[in-house]
Amino acid sequence: RDILLNRLHDPKLEHWENVTYYIYQVHQIRADLRTVKYDMTDDMFATAVLHGLPPRYRSFKEKYDRIRSTKPDDSPDLNNLFE
Repeated sequence: RDILLNRLHDPKLEHWENVTYYIYQVHQIRADLRTVKYDMTDDMFATAVLHGLPPRYRSFKEKYDRIRSTKPDDSPDLNNLFE
């Protein structure tokens, strides 16, 4: 489990050919964590995805943070994040 959690810091968009494949990699880590009975929350998942985005996505991250700040106690809308 610790190895998988550490892998969450590895995926970076610049290591993959496109955003779709990058997000797939983070999804795969989440699925692997389920196999060791660790439930990654949607908040943790969204944070991992955003953490791996390069500086050119700064504006996107700021807009997403603004949207999230309107209802900080709600679970993130992952569909909104990916769209």
